[in-house]
Amino acid sequence: CSAYCHCLWWFHDTGCGVQFPEVLRLPTQERLAMFRENQPVIVATYWALIMSGFTQILAAVFLALALRPYRGGLVILALIFGTINGLGQAIGFGRWAIFDALSCRTDG
Repeated sequence: CSAYCHCLWWFHDTGCGVQFPEVLRLPTQERLAMFRENQPVIVATYWALIMSGFTQILAAVFLALALRPYRGGLVILALIFGTINGLGQAIGFGRWAIFDALSCRTDG
């Protein structure tokens, strides 16, 4: 959560003028126009969030390695869920960074 909160703080501080959730109620063309105007900041923020998902996978693996002597079921379960959660976060944010950039190019 902390990487996510820092990225949102950075995104808010850049002054993009994007207000959530009001921006979701705008027509598609307006949202795409806002995305085009702020694309470098938005895409960079999503890439940072993607990398935080991969960081979570690394943290789960390193934690499992550090707790290897205990060999408990909870360690393996934490490794599995940490990896799945990190991968889900990376894929979830990655599809928006890629999809929004591609849809912005094809619509305009």
